[in-house]
Amino acid sequence: GVTTTGLEMWRGGACARGAAFKQRLWGSLQMLTSALTLPGECWLEHMMLDEASGLDPPGIKVRAADGLDAVEYLLPGFWVWGKIVEALARIGYDSSNLKAFPYDWRLGAPHLEQRDAFFSRMKAALEVSLAQHRGRPAALLA
Repeated sequence: GVTTTGLEMWRGGACARGAAFKQRLWGSLQMLTSALTLPGECWLEHMMLDEASGLDPPGIKVRAADGLDAVEYLLPGFWVWGKIVEALARIGYDSSNLKAFPYDWRLGAPHLEQRDAFFSRMKAALEVSLAQHRGRPAALLA
């Protein structure tokens, strides 16, 4: 959700020329830098969705960051899943059996599937993990 997933700019509009590829717009200290360094309403223009389509505005592409690091901390010192990931690592979990499914919290469920195939990809990843770990017990945290 809004506190658990970082959002990155994959393609910026005209106002964001010179911004870094995958610049974090939400969910890190870089978010504050982006909000302060992008001209005027530029940051807001990239965070808003198109009113007609409910998706990214034309010429702009913002996507959820990938992996565990996308959900561990919103800002330094403000953990979301970070302490839980650390605790699970202490009892033997690692990146082969601990997965995060960050999503673009600005979108409704139908748009998540339409644009990103989010639920299809999550289902496939869970099925692969289940097969890889040969039916051992698993927990899904949401």
